[in-house]
Amino acid sequence: MYMKDFYDTLTISQKKLLIDQEQWMKDVHESYTEDRTRLDAIHDIKKRFPTERIAREAIENNGDPAVVYLYAHGKIKKRYRSTKKIKRTTKCKCK
Repeated sequence: MYMKDFYDTLTISQKKLLIDQEQWMKDVHESYTEDRTRLDAIHDIKKRFPTERIAREAIENNGDPAVVYLYAHGKIKKRYRSTKKIKRTTKCKCK
């Protein structure tokens, strides 16, 4: 029986938001638990940022607002952001 990988159902920007959340968890030495799994985090991101446009706007405004808040009010002073750039999904057809 084939199990679906829910990570592959995320858009590029949603994946970036998940990576930011996991980086914050790594910075504060947290990990997923039985109550809160990676699958739960993926579903929460899809619920909060249902479209690519909404997720991209969040990234352009420094990332997931919840993660930005945690960095601003948490113990971590330095935020390590991924250096990967998001590829545009549409290309210009003008020449």
